[in-house]
Amino acid sequence: MNFSEYQKKAREFADYPHALVGGNKVKLVYPVLGLVEEIGEAKEKLRVVEECDDLENITAFMKELGDVCWFCAEILSVLCLKADLSRFTDESPDNYELAYSEISGILAKAVRDNSGIVAPEKIKIIKESVEVIIWTVSQMAEKVCRSDLESIMQMNYNKLLSRKQRGVIHGSGDDR
Repeated sequence: MNFSEYQKKAREFADYPHALVGGNKVKLVYPVLGLVEEIGEAKEKLRVVEECDDLENITAFMKELGDVCWFCAEILSVLCLKADLSRFTDESPDNYELAYSEISGILAKAVRDNSGIVAPEKIKIIKESVEVIIWTVSQMAEKVCRSDLESIMQMNYNKLLSRKQRGVIHGSGDDR
């Protein structure tokens, strides 16, 4: 499953309300906040993997990377965009921390200054930043998990499908 296919399939789990900003309904708030949270959780799981490189910890890290993928896919879907990872090479830098802070900064300023409306030139920056994050996930999958982006996305899709079938798509906890 490539990212474009994953993005389409991941939409079936997009069940969250709009946020009201200045009287406008804004769908971008939840996925951006969720992305920031999941990157933080992934960083914590990576720290654990670096201390104890075993299957259980690597699997937990892979699950967090999958959640990062879901929020990236959702941000692009809300903006009616698709990722283009063709510009990346194995030598591309992984500056994902700048990328996700840039996305949240753009949204924060749009909420503060423009009733939640993101200017078209900022949407391009969001797209490029999301692509950096996806690329970084693919690199972490290979280097840390000895896996690939496709496996991360498939694992995430299977997890979300199971949660939906069991009626626990909402809530918290990695193993619900």
